[in-house]
Amino acid sequence: MAKSKSNSRSSVEPQLHRCDQRVSEGKSGSTSLRFNFTPDKNLIFISALLFSFVVAVFLPSVRNDFLHWFGDDPLYVTENVHVNSGLTLENIRWAFSSVDHSNWHPLTWISHMLDCQIFGLKPWGHHLSSVLFHAANTMLLFIVLRRMTGAVWRSLVVALLFGLHPLRVESVAWISARKDVLSVFFWMLTLLMYTRYVKKLKSANAKTNLFYALALLCFAFGLMSKGMVVTLPFVLLLLDYWPLQRFQEKNAFKLILEKLPFFFLTIATSAVTYVAQKNWGFVQTLDKFPLDVRFGNAMVSFFRYLGKMFWPVNLSGFYPHPGKWPATTVLLAVTFLIGISILAFVMRRKGPWLLVGWFWYLGTLVPVIGFVQLGDIAMADRYSYIPMIGILTLLVWGFHEATKGWRHRVAITWGLVFTALLACSITTQKQIGFFKDGVTAWRHNFEVTHDIDVAEYALGLALDKQGHTDEGIKHLEVVLKKNPERAEVHYNIANMFYRQLRTEEAIRHFSEAIRLSPGSVDAHHNLGTVLLQKERFEEASYHLREALNLDTRNFLTEKTRADVYMNLAILSNRYGDQDEAIEHYRQAIKLAPDFAEARYNLGINLLDKGLTNEATLQFLEVLKHKRDAKAYNGLGTVAASAGRLDEASNYFQAAIKEKPDYIEAHNNLGISLTDLERIDEAIRQFEEALRLDPNSTIARTYLDSLRTTRKAPNP
Repeated sequence: MAKSKSNSRSSVEPQLHRCDQRVSEGKSGSTSLRFNFTPDKNLIFISALLFSFVVAVFLPSVRNDFLHWFGDDPLYVTENVHVNSGLTLENIRWAFSSVDHSNWHPLTWISHMLDCQIFGLKPWGHHLSSVLFHAANTMLLFIVLRRMTGAVWRSLVVALLFGLHPLRVESVAWISARKDVLSVFFWMLTLLMYTRYVKKLKSANAKTNLFYALALLCFAFGLMSKGMVVTLPFVLLLLDYWPLQRFQEKNAFKLILEKLPFFFLTIATSAVTYVAQKNWGFVQTLDKFPLDVRFGNAMVSFFRYLGKMFWPVNLSGFYPHPGKWPATTVLLAVTFLIGISILAFVMRRKGPWLLVGWFWYLGTLVPVIGFVQLGDIAMADRYSYIPMIGILTLLVWGFHEATKGWRHRVAITWGLVFTALLACSITTQKQIGFFKDGVTAWRHNFEVTHDIDVAEYALGLALDKQGHTDEGIKHLEVVLKKNPERAEVHYNIANMFYRQLRTEEAIRHFSEAIRLSPGSVDAHHNLGTVLLQKERFEEASYHLREALNLDTRNFLTEKTRADVYMNLAILSNRYGDQDEAIEHYRQAIKLAPDFAEARYNLGINLLDKGLTNEATLQFLEVLKHKRDAKAYNGLGTVAASAGRLDEASNYFQAAIKEKPDYIEAHNNLGISLTDLERIDEAIRQFEEALRLDPNSTIARTYLDSLRTTRKAPNP
């Protein structure tokens, strides 16, 4: 019986081993281990099934809205005119030249443009694109691992755990995190091309250079999607060690030389990203986060990420920086990191996947671990997208080796796998629900972190975005009560008061925001706008001009800058400087060619200067973009000044058709009809103008005159 049991075990294990083998190059005379259980057509079937399963689990995210999550969805899509206007040559040029929102990632911008081109601003389409990218990444991970190792089922388990883990939700369900799924798509393609390159290299194939070039190109595309993939050249060296086993054929120096083009792209992208982040104010100073604080948080975060991987509860997109960790906590973290690293190195021959998986995890986290501190964030779920692959590979291969000889190995293995996958799928779908909209996301974040500084503040902004401004103000007031010196909170609460027409409170908070942050471009602009409406012209002029002077890094959007010039033009007209007003209007139109009000006002100024032809062109340009009452009124004014009264009447009637309560158009039409001696019609226009505005002096004067004329006896 003992012998029978032993034979039973040995009959299972070799079969399982064969199931994990892949045909080598298959040339005659070469040693070849063939995959006997699953032929290539079934591998295609497995890949398709894997893709479909991931899509099914993440598909509920298409019901979610755009998020006011750190304000990124508006900046990336909904309020970004370069993106939401779709895929055009001009927008593509902008994508490659822009470092807006602190990043240079042209392919990410273009992917959002393409979504807008196809789906418009319907969020379900944007979410669907992210889901499909993530499913593709999961499938590519399976294909890459299988090609590198020959292990089908282990590669499949790693891919499933990666694809279905709740830590993936933020990268998939948040539209602005498109850069995560897009960059990893090119990361996986790079690994796939690199594997083909290595295989061809071993067979002295002429296509070797082609696959090397394709790998380099895919890496460049990844860098143009998100800078975090800068660590990929180091990962290639790890993969050279295992599973590609190239260190047996070449020394490390030659392998490093081979990667020099990859390292060059890494260095260049790192420099661009650092400068962009610094210029946008995301890179924190050493005064706020000293080196010891950064080091401590980095060491502890390595283990916090592991904790989230093994026990994914209380997940959040934002974990506030804790400040300085206790020295004992940091020391314990450093000890474990060093200990595991030494263990991985010592066991490198017996278990090379331990070394590769562990250092994959550590290395790919380095760009976001906090040595260069960005904002007030300690860690983020989305940062685990690439690093987790290393840990999963380590665990799955380690478990496979550790369970050799177990009597019920297959049943135990798949029982654990199915339990883990079921738990991941359920938790993932629950987590997707927290990204339904900005309010839901930040409420959940506040419940998890209890953070007033960021979570409560952001929740207030999200509530305001949904139209619950009163509730939003209450949340911001809680933040100000704790810390009244936060300029950005004063700025945003001022905007809320302004929308509620509580202008005095808005002015007070805008002024406080400027006192605390004198370089706040938006605060100067918005305060200037409010002061202009309150007819405090000198103060308004100062703040509007200060906004332009301070905006050396183009924080203001082109449309906002156009608004500033528009307001300055209005002020110039108030001061009687029509030439300066015309120049300001021209600047506004240059920045926003479809700015109808600026074109109309410019036309009126040009008309006053006697430049009727140029004024006409401005009014016609407005009508190219839309039917506009003011533009029709302007054309009518031009025609009337030239004595073309019938034409003028038609234009004024068109203006009234577009805007029936347009008092000026009624008066102008009445005057034209008077000159055409169509007295009854003229009277009706002036009566309508008086009905709309009983204080209309023009209508009252003309009406009294016409009635007197009509009553007078014929001579």
